[in-house]
Amino acid sequence: MVGYYMYDLLFLVLVLIYFLFSLKLEEWLTISRLGFLSETPEGFIKNPRAYFYIAYSILIVAVIVSIRTTVFPWYVSLGILIFCFFASGIKGRIKAIKLYKEIISDLLKTEKDPETIKYIKEELNKSNLQIINRVKNQEKLDVMFKK
Repeated sequence: MVGYYMYDLLFLVLVLIYFLFSLKLEEWLTISRLGFLSETPEGFIKNPRAYFYIAYSILIVAVIVSIRTTVFPWYVSLGILIFCFFASGIKGRIKAIKLYKEIISDLLKTEKDPETIKYIKEELNKSNLQIINRVKNQEKLDVMFKK
């Protein structure tokens, strides 16, 4: 009985690991593009590509395991993985923006320069979408200059 559902259980564990890992990865990537690289782990600072390789490896293994699941048809498993791929990206960016706003609101409390205070207040008043667009523009620059 356990062997019958082994792939299903493994698939669900892999999906959960992938979702949580990708969520953190997207959060670190976004917060670093917003200028707070110090809020990410040292390993990510030194070699961010390794983290992407790990995430994609988990995803590939989950796709392979999804073929062997018995509870979910392969197309449902694939749909779950696609959902996790996009949901982790969205949720990771939202968490990063929340952290960004917390950091700059803390900076506002100690800042004395009027121009910096004005800039911080403008940043705090921006919508999440405006900040995400800035992150996307930074991504384009990173690709252009192969950062």
